[in-house]
Amino acid sequence: MPTKKILFTAQRAAEELGEHPKLVEVLMSDSDNVNEGELRNVLEGERQFKVLTVDGLESIRNLIADLRSWDGGILSAIRGYCTEEEIDAIMTYHDENAPSPMA
Repeated sequence: MPTKKILFTAQRAAEELGEHPKLVEVLMSDSDNVNEGELRNVLEGERQFKVLTVDGLESIRNLIADLRSWDGGILSAIRGYCTEEEIDAIMTYHDENAPSPMA
């Protein structure tokens, strides 16, 4: 009996992670950010895009947590891959959607 595989597009992964889709897309564009087999290429007609396995989603989650643990981590990961407008959108999205610290 075949096993069921769950795959996440960048958009769906961003929703699962509570992150801006462009951030997830940029991190997925570098196969060094996930372990072998966690990132797959999908062809749909003439269009090709990448998807993450469940383990790949966890790798991206851990990478984002690591990048957020030091000043400028996210910015260093996206600079050169995003326009200034996209950078502003990513940084603003996180600021607006970050959990509030416990009092």
